Amino acid sequence: MAHHRPHLRLRTRHPHPAVPGRPLTADPAELAAFRPPYAFLAWHLNRRGYQVSPDLLGDDQPERTAQLYAGLREWLHG
Repeated sequence: MAHHRPHLRLRTRHPHPAVPGRPLTADPAELAAFRPPYAFLAWHLNRRGYQVSPDLLGDDQPERTAQLYAGLREWLHG
């Protein structure tokens, strides 16, 4: 059963609304600090004080991703 809580609102420290059709501007030097598969997400979260692990799976490491999926298939079909 879903609970409706109208008194709860999402709050961010730096609200920046997305405007359709308006380009996202990010310093390429800042983006370079993060792995390409999730550079924009990591950049966005980092600017808000969150740390993003560089060990997350991504399509730039297909062997790790394949290993994870193989293990999950093995577990599922046990």
